[in-house]
Amino acid sequence: TTTDEKISQIFEPGASSTEKRIEALETLHSSKINTYIFIGPILPIYTNLSDIFFKTNKFIDSVWGEKLNTKYGALSRMESTLIKNKIDSVDKFSCLANDKDFWISIRKEFFNLASKYNLHVTGFYDH
Repeated sequence: TTTDEKISQIFEPGASSTEKRIEALETLHSSKINTYIFIGPILPIYTNLSDIFFKTNKFIDSVWGEKLNTKYGALSRMESTLIKNKIDSVDKFSCLANDKDFWISIRKEFFNLASKYNLHVTGFYDH
């Protein structure tokens, strides 16, 4: 979802750090085990696709992506979580989350990065 540890702990409390996850990928990949990453949900502002691909490409064989699902109250719950945790960029986050052109550019960036690093795209989910 993100390499920003503060945001990661807000949305994935108790999850391993980015560094630990990458170390696990490296260990598995060096043991000739096929590995992949799932980047999802992609969070406007907080998901840096370039950073994620750069840090993981040597240790993965494929990648999945998922657009943030803003339906059924999911966006308002995320906004509340950001506000509760005193994150200042809630308005920009919400604006981008509902911006069709933003998601078109994210999808394009995702596939371009996969191509750049010669990674198989298993899927990209768009809700």
